[in-house]
Amino acid sequence: MDKADEPLGGIDTSITPTVEDFDLDAWLNGARPSRRSITLYSRGDLIGRLEELAALIERHDGDDDEEELDLYDEAEALRRTFLASGQIFTVEGRSSEWVKAYRGGCEKQFGLKLGVKTGTVKDETEYALRMLADQVCVPSGMTYEKLKRLSEIAEPEVMKLITVQVAANTQAAATVGVVTRDFSQGRSGLTPR
Repeated sequence: MDKADEPLGGIDTSITPTVEDFDLDAWLNGARPSRRSITLYSRGDLIGRLEELAALIERHDGDDDEEELDLYDEAEALRRTFLASGQIFTVEGRSSEWVKAYRGGCEKQFGLKLGVKTGTVKDETEYALRMLADQVCVPSGMTYEKLKRLSEIAEPEVMKLITVQVAANTQAAATVGVVTRDFSQGRSGLTPR
C-alpha cells in the first residue's frame, strides 16, 4: 500500500469481517428506523419586528447613541425570546409499505377520499397530518388535532416538520450531513463551546 492509499493516521486498523465472523441476525436485531429532528418555533410573530429593527439599525449612523442602543437592546431581547420558543421535534421514519397501509387505514377508519381521481384537498391534508402525528416521537403526545391547530397558526412550521418526515422516510441515514460533522472537542485548535 503506498502512502496515498493509507487511511488517515497512517495504518489501517479496521477489521474486515469474514462471512463466518459476521452475525447478520445480531446486526438486524440492532437495526432501528431512521429518525430526523428539526427545531420548530412558536413565536414567528416576532420576526416582523426583528426585521423592522434590523432595518432601523442599518439606517442608523453608527454613533451608538441612546436611540441606537435601545434598538439593539430591543432586537436582542426579541431574538432571545424567539430562540427560547424553539422546540426540537423528532420524526421516526416508516417504510413505503407502512405508508401504503396507513393510507388505506385512514380511508377506512376516517372515511377519507384519497387518490388522484376521487380525493379532496381537505382529505389529503387530514391524511398527511394524521400520518405525521403518528410519526412524531418527540415530543410525545402529538395528535392530528394538535398538528391541525399548529398548521392553522403557523403552517410553515408544520411544513418544516413534513420536510423532515419525508427525509426520515426516504433518505439513507449515512447520507445526512450531520454524520460527517466533526464533534471532537479539539477540532482545529478551537476551544469547545
